[in-house]
Amino acid sequence: MAPFFRKALAFYDGSVPYGRGLYLISNDASCLARSRSVWDAVGSAEIEYYSINEKGPGAFKNNPAGYLRADLEKFASLDRFLEHAATLPWMEEGWQSAEVFLGHMKGARRRFVWWNVHSDPERSLITQEQAAAMEGGGLIAILNGCSVGGFRQPGSRSHVDVKTVPGSNVMVRTVYGRSAFLAALGTPHNRVDDEHAAALFQCLYSGGYLGMAHLARERQQDKDSPDPGARRGRQEMLVGDPFLDVR
Repeated sequence: MAPFFRKALAFYDGSVPYGRGLYLISNDASCLARSRSVWDAVGSAEIEYYSINEKGPGAFKNNPAGYLRADLEKFASLDRFLEHAATLPWMEEGWQSAEVFLGHMKGARRRFVWWNVHSDPERSLITQEQAAAMEGGGLIAILNGCSVGGFRQPGSRSHVDVKTVPGSNVMVRTVYGRSAFLAALGTPHNRVDDEHAAALFQCLYSGGYLGMAHLARERQQDKDSPDPGARRGRQEMLVGDPFLDVR
């Protein structure tokens, strides 16, 4: 825990500055649409979005050449960008590169880093070992993949269908490793719906703190769930410091 407390102290005493923006890697532009509060608060220049396909169908399937930052600043508004993105072919899968991602993390400290990729409890774009060794990154990590928050309770004899222990979980190691992250959010279950990030960002960029924003998101997920099964699939976990903010 000592490394975690050292970086927490550095954040709260202001000796290590963080930006207020967002780094987002996703082949689904709806994630950016749910980030409207970030765009409105900090502007497009502070949002690093990866990516859109302006080369043609299949151009970036299994091709990391597609891991390029979209030029958001040339669009007058988020809506104009989303309209443009809707006319383009899908990015496909396989372009998301752990090596490129880790290189980007090492170069800066954003407020949020959000990655939306297929996942499991021990891998989400990067392995849990890479998460532990990662440098830089941001303050708050959002992992959209399935079961990134899944781990079995140490010492418990209760039956669970997850073999991963906390020390091997990718979300836990993102926070309690060498990175700059002080908190991470993700689901312990297979994801069946969007993560309701709009409620999270709206609360934070309106002056709230992370724990409050996490609760606001959970309440919105509960409200939008038509039955208990849907509600279970929409649950999220918060690991790390719940008192972080974007001020």
